[in-house]
Amino acid sequence: MSETTTIDMIETERPKRSAWTTVGLLVGILAIFVVMSMPAAAPAGWGEDFDEAVAAAADKQSYLIVAFHMQGCSPCREMERTVLASEQVESALKDYVKVRVDVDRERELANRFNVFGTPTFAVVNVRGDVLARCTGYQPIDQFLSFLRQVPPEPHDPTKSPSVVTGDP
Repeated sequence: MSETTTIDMIETERPKRSAWTTVGLLVGILAIFVVMSMPAAAPAGWGEDFDEAVAAAADKQSYLIVAFHMQGCSPCREMERTVLASEQVESALKDYVKVRVDVDRERELANRFNVFGTPTFAVVNVRGDVLARCTGYQPIDQFLSFLRQVPPEPHDPTKSPSVVTGDP
């Protein structure tokens, strides 16, 4: 009987990994990282250029709904997938100009609107005044309640309450 230590037995009984298994594992981890770091596409009907959205809102004489989000934000993606895709919310937002703002790419804009967490939704007039806002995941009923806080749309954005005129 040969003398075999416990360490020798463990080393000989352990299955050997091939180099291809290790490479496959590394490729899988890299693929997950790449997919997670890719920006999510905007939901249908949502733009990604704030200035274009302001111009469109001025043309339509309507308000903007701004969705501040960031990559890797699970509540942001969940709201896009469920709440914003719901028929009730889509119907409630039909007259708004909808725009998404990535807070990592548009830090100055996020700071201007005092965004400290994502998702943050703000209803904004063409002058840049925030009329209503909410932060964090909102179920459909709470999001609709948030939208009901918004005052009626002005027919002429230049006559918005925020416009200061020389009239007494």
